[in-house]
Amino acid sequence: MTKQRLASIISIIFDPLIEGPILLIIFFLAKSTSPFWLLVLIVFIDTFLPILFMLYGFKRGFISDWETTNRHERHSLNFVLLLITFLNLFLFYIFSDIFLLRAFFVFLILILIYALITFFWKISGHMTANTAFVIVLNILSGWQFWWLVFLLPLVAWARLVRNKHDIWQILGGVALASLIILCGASFLF
Repeated sequence: MTKQRLASIISIIFDPLIEGPILLIIFFLAKSTSPFWLLVLIVFIDTFLPILFMLYGFKRGFISDWETTNRHERHSLNFVLLLITFLNLFLFYIFSDIFLLRAFFVFLILILIYALITFFWKISGHMTANTAFVIVLNILSGWQFWWLVFLLPLVAWARLVRNKHDIWQILGGVALASLIILCGASFLF
C-alpha cells in the first residue's frame, strides 16, 4: 500500500462527518434525558443533511471535492453546519435536555469560530474535529481513552501527505478545538 493510499484511508476514517454523529451518540447515551427517538432524528439530521448538501454542491459545481480542499468552498458547508447545530439546540431546548443543550452550545461556538477563521485562513477541519472528539470523549470518560491522543499525529500526517494542509493549518485546528473544548468543559460539568 502506498503512502498516499494509506493517508487517504486515514482521512476517510477520521472524517468530521463520520466522527460528529459518533460523538453525538456517545453524548446521548452517556448523559441525555431525552427520548431515544430524538437520537435517531438528530443522527439523521447531523449525518444525512450535510451529505445531501455536499452531493448537491457537487452537482451544482460549488463544491469540487469531498474534503472541500478549496477554502472558499467551505463557507456554504459551514453555514449548513451552523444551521444544523441551531436546530439541534432548539430540539434539546424543547426536550429540556440541559446537558446536550450545553454541549451543543460549546460545539456551536467551535463551529462558529472555525467558520469565521475560514473566511480568512484555511484551518484543518479534520484536526479540529478529531481533537474535539478525543478531548470530549476523554472528559466524559475520565480520561479512560487517553491513548486516542496518539491518533491525532496520524491524522495530521495523513493531511500533510495528501497536501491538504500545511503544519500551521493543522496546528491551528488542534489549538482551536483544544481551547474551545477545554474552556467549554467547565460549562459542561
